Amino acid sequence: MEQLWFTALLNRLFGGPVLSLLLALGIHPRHPATPISNNFAMEVAVMLLLITFFIAVRLRLSIDQPAGLQHTPTVSRGLGTFYPYQQFDWYYPRL
Repeated sequence: MEQLWFTALLNRLFGGPVLSLLLALGIHPRHPATPISNNFAMEVAVMLLLITFFIAVRLRLSIDQPAGLQHTPTVSRGLGTFYPYQQFDWYYPRL
């Protein structure tokens, strides 16, 4: 079975414990030498990338000095909203 380098790394590090767990659950993998498949390895890689991205974004958020990225949700949320009192601001008091 052809493996990606990340899959080979996961199988080298965690292949034994994963195989033991699968056998204890009564699941027999097709390739016992490599119980972690390419699909699962890519899911782990995407999960690690997303966690890294969200940690990096969280570390950059600031209440005192908001950066440009922090203004994006506020602006995009306001683009699709329309309030009727905006046309008649002379009649309706400001909220």
